[in-house]
Amino acid sequence: MEQPNSNIETFNRICLHLFSELYDAFPVPVAVNPNSMGLSAIPENLDYEGAWGVMTIAVESINFLAQEGFLTKGESVSPGELSDVRLTMKGLAILGIPISLTPDEIQKPVIEKIKTVMGKGTEQFSNKTIQAVISEIFKLAIN
Repeated sequence: MEQPNSNIETFNRICLHLFSELYDAFPVPVAVNPNSMGLSAIPENLDYEGAWGVMTIAVESINFLAQEGFLTKGESVSPGELSDVRLTMKGLAILGIPISLTPDEIQKPVIEKIKTVMGKGTEQFSNKTIQAVISEIFKLAIN
């Protein structure tokens, strides 16, 4: 696996996992454990400091996506777990928009691109490919 070497790369991988989970559960809100989400997005054996950093980024990623209107979240139900996390209309709509990452590629909905990456495992994809998917999501959100 290509190890993420920045907060942005870690954020991108966490977003893929979170969007996939929330899309599969929609419209039912789910409980999300940011610590588990972060560690599942970065499955390499990390030292304590690395694991703590990933878990911190996971919590802040969820907060950011909520502030930007991609999802809603309830209060913490227990330390390290958020209740009632669900995609908003904005999040759901963006995940359904067809995109292509290269000029010769057939357009498919964003969620299918995410599922392709998730189905093969994020470790099979470069940080560049993962960034391209997340960049498309944010471009669509700005437009």
